[in-house]
Amino acid sequence: MNTLSFPAVIPRLRQAMNTASEIINCERCLRDAFSSIQNVQSATAVLAALAERFHKVLTEIDREAQELEDEARKKPLKLGDVNPENLR
Repeated sequence: MNTLSFPAVIPRLRQAMNTASEIINCERCLRDAFSSIQNVQSATAVLAALAERFHKVLTEIDREAQELEDEARKKPLKLGDVNPENLR
């Protein structure tokens, strides 16, 4: 399964967004200048990686949608079904 395929990619994106939120909201990280600088660098790296991943995911969604449209098919999606076999 393609790791960028929707909706299988959502848990990974959520995990990365939670990491970014924890870095940004870290109260211990603001206690000294070095920790603050390190926190800003970490947040910048995570946010840049997230932006890149969202771009790749959206590109993959567009590619898959075009492929399905060209074949006159629709992607089945069962809400609430988290079985990995059904996320294709």
